[in-house]
Amino acid sequence: MGRNVSEEQREKVRVLSVLLSEQYPGAFPPGRVALVPLKIGIHRDVMVRHPEIDRLTVKNFFVFHAYSKPYLQASSVAGSARRDLDGNEAGIVTEEQAQAARDALAKIGKRKKKTAS
Repeated sequence: MGRNVSEEQREKVRVLSVLLSEQYPGAFPPGRVALVPLKIGIHRDVMVRHPEIDRLTVKNFFVFHAYSKPYLQASSVAGSARRDLDGNEAGIVTEEQAQAARDALAKIGKRKKKTAS
């Protein structure tokens, strides 16, 4: 998460992460291993099913999740199935989306090399 996210908001995101992995393991595998590409707009589904969770927490969670290296790796293969909250297939990763994920991974790799030198 970005530096501008408060400790309170980080804790809310952590709690949401646990909730999602417990209630929707087909979309959010426990332990963040073997992440799967998610349905486009899945954040709206989370907000509908969990109106008690504020919009900022949902947004911060998905920014963190979608730009994580494991998620980008899972999303870098065109034709991979996207999953809804229940783990059902909900579309596929297009070539354009897969290329965007590969580009983001390359940027992460460049940043790590820069900070290591």
